[in-house]
Amino acid sequence: MMSLPIYLDKMLIQDLYSILINGYLQSTSIKYVTDKTNSVRLQRGQEKRCRNENTYSKKKNKFHNREKSICNKDKERLSIKNNCISDESNLTGSLDGRNTNIKEFGVTKNFTTFHLFFDVRNMMMKQNMIKQITEKDIINNNISCGDYVEFEANMDNICIVSQLNSVIDSIECQDIDKLNNIINERNKYNKSYYINDYNVILQELKNLNKNLKRYNTRDIVVRFKNCSGVLSVNINDFPKENPYMYDITYCNCKVLCKVLKIVQDKSNIDLLRKTGMSSYYNKFLKSINPYFSILNDNDILTFNNIVTSIQGPAIQALPIAMYV
Repeated sequence: MMSLPIYLDKMLIQDLYSILINGYLQSTSIKYVTDKTNSVRLQRGQEKRCRNENTYSKKKNKFHNREKSICNKDKERLSIKNNCISDESNLTGSLDGRNTNIKEFGVTKNFTTFHLFFDVRNMMMKQNMIKQITEKDIINNNISCGDYVEFEANMDNICIVSQLNSVIDSIECQDIDKLNNIINERNKYNKSYYINDYNVILQELKNLNKNLKRYNTRDIVVRFKNCSGVLSVNINDFPKENPYMYDITYCNCKVLCKVLKIVQDKSNIDLLRKTGMSSYYNKFLKSINPYFSILNDNDILTFNNIVTSIQGPAIQALPIAMYV
């Protein structure tokens, strides 16, 4: 039966693909460019010339006749006028034809994340990198930190962010001044027992919730029969078609992950570790349990306490993929 992925950590899968198979993704593209150009060039020229010439000459001739002792003088005059006008025109032309074909070829292959995951998982299985485990392996401590493991478990509905959202909404729906008056009435019978008021509690809960939502990371709890697993996921890696991770709560799913931590009976996995102030926030949430009791006593339903840890035996892991 073919598995359907409901969560794929794209960055982790690409990194593993680069390490185990090759370090590049390839795509193919072909581009054709055809350029056909015909051009005609015509050039027209015109030249006009005008020339004027005037020539004048004068000549004297003398003739002597010795016999008659006579001398005759003759004068000659010559005048020439020359006007010349020329008009020349010409037309030249050229024809240029070009036909160019360009073929560009590039290779780029884009693979889907599921295709990469399928190849990565097959490669890891061939190299015996993945351990198929059950709850017995966790309880008997048969695995180590850093192992790649694959197991089947049921997704639990424990989500500290959802719990905080519910409490915050419950308080904001009420008149906080009236809630504070209830505290004041209680203090008359037990002085200084209730130090905080609901304004302070509400702001602290909002700050905690904001810290837990940073970078879109969440903790998912999965259950075996006698032990648990805490998976640190990024909600952006769930498919867009089914973005809410708790739609398959209580359903059986298969998980491929890298083990980060293993705890036994007397230890636990802290769900507030992301804040960097888990000790403070655990004390704070424990201290406001009486205020939750006040809400429940006045028919304002909320949690008696917020689950902040998962008791061992359990593993904390970074999931690569989840599929059903």
